[in-house]
Amino acid sequence: MGAHAAPLVRPCPPPHSTPPLLLTLLIVFSGAVVSFDSPDSDALLKFKNSLGDVNDLASWNPSTSPCSGDYASWNGVMCFSGNVWGLQLENMNLTGEIDLDSLVPLRSLRTLSFMNNEFDGPMPDFRKLGPLKSLFLSNNQFGGEIPDDAFIGMASLKKVYMAINQKLSENQRIATFSDQLALHRTLYWRSAYMMVGSIAAGGRYDNLIGMFCTKQVPAIGVSLGIERVFTIMEQLQKDQNEAIRATETQVLVSILGDDLTLGAELASELWDAKLKAEYIVNKRMKKHIDRLLESKIPFMVIVGERELNEGIVKLKDVVANKEYDVPRNRVVEELYQRLNGMAS
Repeated sequence: MGAHAAPLVRPCPPPHSTPPLLLTLLIVFSGAVVSFDSPDSDALLKFKNSLGDVNDLASWNPSTSPCSGDYASWNGVMCFSGNVWGLQLENMNLTGEIDLDSLVPLRSLRTLSFMNNEFDGPMPDFRKLGPLKSLFLSNNQFGGEIPDDAFIGMASLKKVYMAINQKLSENQRIATFSDQLALHRTLYWRSAYMMVGSIAAGGRYDNLIGMFCTKQVPAIGVSLGIERVFTIMEQLQKDQNEAIRATETQVLVSILGDDLTLGAELASELWDAKLKAEYIVNKRMKKHIDRLLESKIPFMVIVGERELNEGIVKLKDVVANKEYDVPRNRVVEELYQRLNGMAS
């Protein structure tokens, strides 16, 4: 048998491989949208979808996270340690009914402000947000009756502002809520008129002294409702469009760290310029926000590690709910302009 030559087989070329760098670039520029899924962002986006006229919430989108540490990247959001701590959605012309169910997943939520919008419908059941510390609902269009147990079980609630909601029942009274809130809390209310109950009371206390000694001593007593008097005075000021504040401070200097010298230096510059300022030094942003909201200070100058490195300060306009990066050497001039603009 003759020898047979084996057929010449040409090997198949290896599959065309894509260089790793090119593959990375293709992924980056493929046009895919990166979504930052988190319970907080999901809850806020669901809440946004329940509202009408959300032009001021354009920054609320799934391609960004609402919080980065103590800084917020979404308009009207207040953050602490990466979690949503508060919502300050004021003067945004928001409409519709407030969907509280969508906010329940926000476990760190402690303050809500929806003042000066166009929300309507019945007053929501805020007991769903039990840990709330403060609630600001003034100047909306809520209607109907508020149940007597509206705030029962909300042990942390300190402040409730509900002034000028003209569609609410005329029979609603401050006394109804005063019985539910502890004495150290404050409540502001207005419909067409205002009823706060009695502001003074007295009576006999013949057996009171005997509870502490062996002898019964006849006694009488009288009490004055100072809180109710203050409530009336505050409401009269509000009706005259006068702002009520616990302090005359115009600027809060917030140092995110422990540099007391920097805080005193910045505050001194403002004092020298005849601006009313105070400063707080603390690593926790929540402490600064608490002070800001408690005293209703209109401007906040924030200095953290980033601001120090870049030679700037972050100026927060609380009324306009906006933040600006300002060169360190122009902070006094910038504050003068903005405070004068508020006064004019």
